[in-house]
Amino acid sequence: MVFDVLSPLYLILASIDRIYITSLNALTRQRSTPRLAYFCIISTTLFCLLFHSHTLFLTEIFEAAPAYIICYFQLDTYLTFIGYYLILIRGILIPLILIILAIWTVRNVQNIGRVIPLPTSGTNGNQVTGHIHSSKSKDRQLIRILLCNVIIYIIFSTMISVVLIVQQVRQSENKSLALVRLQSLLVSVGMFSAYIPFCIDCYINLLISKTFRNEMKKIFKNN
Repeated sequence: MVFDVLSPLYLILASIDRIYITSLNALTRQRSTPRLAYFCIISTTLFCLLFHSHTLFLTEIFEAAPAYIICYFQLDTYLTFIGYYLILIRGILIPLILIILAIWTVRNVQNIGRVIPLPTSGTNGNQVTGHIHSSKSKDRQLIRILLCNVIIYIIFSTMISVVLIVQQVRQSENKSLALVRLQSLLVSVGMFSAYIPFCIDCYINLLISKTFRNEMKKIFKNN
């Protein structure tokens, strides 16, 4: 459960760093440092470990049906809390924050595109034009990567949110063994699909970004 929330939090931290990097304010860009990144990653990890430590004590192994034993959250109040927590945090809040950060970064990139550098004594018009074209190309790639990451995350995170909502609505009903197994299967598939975005981001970047492909080629050639 810790990693279920920790992974998207890392994605949020990366999105905030992109906002810093694409800002027109020089002081804001200076905030994007490795030291700040290490501090945020360590702090976020420790916070998640402490905040979710209750799951070590409030889960139990019980027999849902004859010869069918599962390890799950304690029923009634705690299960309801976990269900709504995952729905609100994982299903609504985190995707909403990612959308806002993506839009913010896109606006920063568009503002950078409106700033046209004037040629100086050490440059000519062709050099400036080539630099602007290169910057705009990278900006478009960054926009596509951001939007794809957000869209893919929302698509693959929707299933577990829907399953948990249905599970909460039908929690008080008497369930047959077949229904219990079906719900367990849907939860497992939903949790599995929620991790897919973090496994395919690299491949999406390879398909979208020419710069990313070139950098990967350089890495493999150097090795």
